[in-house]
Amino acid sequence: MLYNKSVLHIIMPQWTDAAYAWALLAVLNSRLASFWLTHCGKKTQRSLFPKLVKDDLTHLPLPKNFSQHIAVLAPAAKALSAQVKADTPHDEIQRLQLELDDRIYSLYELSDEHRKVLTACR
Repeated sequence: MLYNKSVLHIIMPQWTDAAYAWALLAVLNSRLASFWLTHCGKKTQRSLFPKLVKDDLTHLPLPKNFSQHIAVLAPAAKALSAQVKADTPHDEIQRLQLELDDRIYSLYELSDEHRKVLTACR
C-alpha cells in the first residue's frame, strides 16, 4: 500500500518479508524505473520541481512473475546498499548498479536496442 501526504511511504503488507522489500527496492532504484517515471509520471515531467506521486508508483509495472525473481534481486540490492554505506569507491558502486540494472532489463525482457536507449540516458 502506498501512503502519500508530504512524503511518500511504501507500507508493505504483513505477509511481505524483507527479501521482497529489497527486491522491490532494486526495481524502484533501477535505471529502467527512473526512465519510466520520468517519461510516464504525472508530475515528474515538470521542468520546475519534478515530483514523484503515489499514482506514478501505483502504475509502475513490475516484471512478470516478480516473486520468482526475489531470490536474485534481494541479495544484489542488499550488496549494493552495503557498498554505499561502506563508502566504496564510486566506480565500484556504479559497476554493481549496472549489473543490477542488467538483471532488471532481463526480467522485463528488454531488447538490446531498448537497453542501449536506457544506457544512453543519464
